[in-house]
Amino acid sequence: MEKFNTFYCPHCFGYLNITDKIIFKIKSKSNENGLVMLSAKISDYTSILSESIKKVEDELYEFYCPLCSKCLNLESSDMKLVKIYMKDKSNKKYEVYFSGICGEHCTYVIKDCKLEHFGPHSKMYMDQLEKYKEYFDSHL
Repeated sequence: MEKFNTFYCPHCFGYLNITDKIIFKIKSKSNENGLVMLSAKISDYTSILSESIKKVEDELYEFYCPLCSKCLNLESSDMKLVKIYMKDKSNKKYEVYFSGICGEHCTYVIKDCKLEHFGPHSKMYMDQLEKYKEYFDSHL
């Protein structure tokens, strides 16, 4: 059986993924609540939403841990970025950030004191993340 990266909540440290899917509670601007499953593969932007919530391009969604219900949107990014942690197959820990805006494909991984970016929209938040990189480096 293939071993996948493990993703977990930065608040309760509960695991967020089952095999190759990461599960979140989300809320839309119109207060629709539901679940979303995202691919656990960095740079794969496929998603599956529960029927209780509509997928609206360019809309910002709030992401919550399905275990502790804490908000995962990063306040310092005007809540546009979502923060979670990842352990790779060799048990190394990383911080992962991705856009909470539907249709915005960007992911950032703080890895070995370097900021790696993925996706066609990844240049959008690079300056903002570089500004906080020193803080991130000190917490790895």
